[in-house]
Amino acid sequence: MNNPIPSNMKSEAKKAAKILREFTEISNRTGPDKLIPANILAKCQGLAIITVIKAGFMITARGGSGIVIARLADGRWSAPSAIGIAGLGGGFEIGVEVSDLVVILMQRRAVDSFSKGGNLTLGGNCTVAVGPMGRNVEADVALRSTAAVFTYCKSRGLFAGVSLEGSCLIERKDTNRKFYSQDIRASAILNGDVEPPPEADDLYCVLESYTDKYTTEWTAKHLAQKASGPPARPRAPATQRPASTYRTEGNTHTLMHIYIYIYIYIYIYIYIYIYIYIYIYIYIYIYIYIYIYIYTHIHTYIHTYIHTYIHTYIHTYIHTYIHTYIHTYTHTHIHTYIHTYIYIYTHTHTHTHTYTHTHTHTHTHTQ
Repeated sequence: MNNPIPSNMKSEAKKAAKILREFTEISNRTGPDKLIPANILAKCQGLAIITVIKAGFMITARGGSGIVIARLADGRWSAPSAIGIAGLGGGFEIGVEVSDLVVILMQRRAVDSFSKGGNLTLGGNCTVAVGPMGRNVEADVALRSTAAVFTYCKSRGLFAGVSLEGSCLIERKDTNRKFYSQDIRASAILNGDVEPPPEADDLYCVLESYTDKYTTEWTAKHLAQKASGPPARPRAPATQRPASTYRTEGNTHTLMHIYIYIYIYIYIYIYIYIYIYIYIYIYIYIYIYIYIYIYTHIHTYIHTYIHTYIHTYIHTYIHTYIHTYIHTYTHTHIHTYIHTYIYIYTHTHTHTHTYTHTHTHTHTHTQ
């Protein structure tokens, strides 16, 4: 798959040539019934070649980049103008998909709408239809459709139609300014005010070789029919539905409808964001609540442990053991010591007094 990310003009032109070649040349993966009819490219007024990435869940968003060219009044192709594509879609779709698109502008008004406004809303003021396929599809069958735009899509190697309703082709002014070295609008580029650059030669070669082949085949066919008689009325192949049956309801979409769709999409996205915001808010609230709950219980437990166990233990130890020991020691030992000292002192004094009195009395009596 090609890169859907916007790039410079040289890379975009190279990518466009590669994509268009896959839609116009028979290969192992692409049979003749999977090609863009040569008469479509020969009669179209312009074409956009884009790589788109689509992603989403329920509501899908798509975006991508590419180039657009227009057919000039003299039949030549204009220089390329860089474009981007953006849009929203609905439906039960989940996943990511990258697709290569060729958007063929069948009517000049589609080219003019893009040239004048710098953007083109597909399905707005121009009808979008899935383009018919097959190299041998007759011109009048394909061109009877009133669709202003044909779309062709290649996704994962398979060619199929793609709905681009509501998508908008947008002019990439900065890329054009850098490539052409001047401030030039898409209208001037698509009107032929600048010469086709050599970087887009591969793209022009693919277009010219394919349309030249159609012109040669058409001329030979009509010469043969002229020689053999009036041609039979062309009929669509049994396996090919006329392009008109693929016509979408894009022509019923007014600008007001587009605004309503955009409003609905924005409303849905805002609703989703509010839902996500509420979910995150609840999650944060629960987290804070759990944190406060844990912090409160741990703090209470630690405080209780310190106050009950350590404080009680220290208080009990100091009061019971140390105070008791000091009180017991002081009361017992000191009291005993004082009591013993008094006792000894009393007995010693009594004994001394008795001895003195007795000895004195005896001595006096002897004299």
